[in-house]
Amino acid sequence: MRATFAFVGAFTLEPDALTNFVGRLHNAFVGRRPWLEAFRRAIEREEWDGWLAPEALRLVQAESQHELATHGFTHLPLSEEVTDSDLFSNELGLVTELARQQSWMPHTMVYPRNQVGHVERLPDFGICGYRELLWPQLPLRGTRRRIRELLGELGWATRAQSVPAARTAPVPIPAGYILNFWHNRRRQLIPRAVTRWRWRRLLHAAADTGRVAHLWTHPHNFLSDPGLLDVFDGILREATALHRTGRLINLTQREFSAQVLDRDNDSWQA
Repeated sequence: MRATFAFVGAFTLEPDALTNFVGRLHNAFVGRRPWLEAFRRAIEREEWDGWLAPEALRLVQAESQHELATHGFTHLPLSEEVTDSDLFSNELGLVTELARQQSWMPHTMVYPRNQVGHVERLPDFGICGYRELLWPQLPLRGTRRRIRELLGELGWATRAQSVPAARTAPVPIPAGYILNFWHNRRRQLIPRAVTRWRWRRLLHAAADTGRVAHLWTHPHNFLSDPGLLDVFDGILREATALHRTGRLINLTQREFSAQVLDRDNDSWQA
């Protein structure tokens, strides 16, 4: 099964490469706090653990079937409310420069903190698709969002999603749903069997209707909850079985965007 791995650019740096970039990092404020305050303190002390992990990028590069995408350079939220055009250009410009040095190039974007913005600028940096927001009408935080997310985890508010009608880049890639980990009391009330059932239903709905079942997650979810690996394994086995029978197409974000932009492609059938 192919997948898309969206990396924060700074996370993939070797410690000795920091000097080439750290002087050009912005001093943006988010919520009245310097966004890079903790990062700058860590690098002054040469405390790389948890901040720099270039070996993660190399692992994905070694498996050529997967896509490398961008998650920004410093994970700065890129909505217009937080980031102006100059900051956006700086983030994506640094991403492009570093990717060239690492022998790859991003073609799709997963917005940091799911805060979508400056979409019309993405093609300037070679980005043909981006993961859109699931519920853009809801606030990023708050009770309404937590209730909706909980209903989603229970399978009551999740549906296979439509293929976008857009024929021009950047393509809004259906947001999909997070494979979450059992990290608090609210999540621990949800049996793992319910999560498996939810994803089996989503996969079969996508296969039956030609819609999209987009699963995403964070690496730290598996570190915090190793039992999540068994759930993920079961979901991948279900998807593989549908894929082998020709009922489900397995696409990276870049491949999905390319097929949306070329609807005459004969492989766009399931």
